[in-house]
Amino acid sequence: MARSCNTASIAGVQGSGSSIPYATRKAGLINLRHSLARTLAPEIRVNAVAPGFVDSPWNKDWPAERKAASIERAPLKRACKPENNCGGDLLPVRRRHDDHRPEGAV
Repeated sequence: MARSCNTASIAGVQGSGSSIPYATRKAGLINLRHSLARTLAPEIRVNAVAPGFVDSPWNKDWPAERKAASIERAPLKRACKPENNCGGDLLPVRRRHDDHRPEGAV
């Protein structure tokens, strides 16, 4: 089975007032992945990974209150580091062919 995975963003699911173009791009990517998953299944498995708040150079100048609010909204109540995402993006690609998890879900 062929597999395809992209990195989306939680901003594409819930919007982001800080970067409307970024949120719009990620929402488009998520919609594309949904459409491809429906069209190409079961021959090709299509997924997207949407990490939440990632503490990175992009948001290094954010006020402490803004970072704290982002962390509070995260399910695990902690910030993710860029290195936490490396490899995790590959999990949907590495799954065995007999793993019958729902496809097209972000």
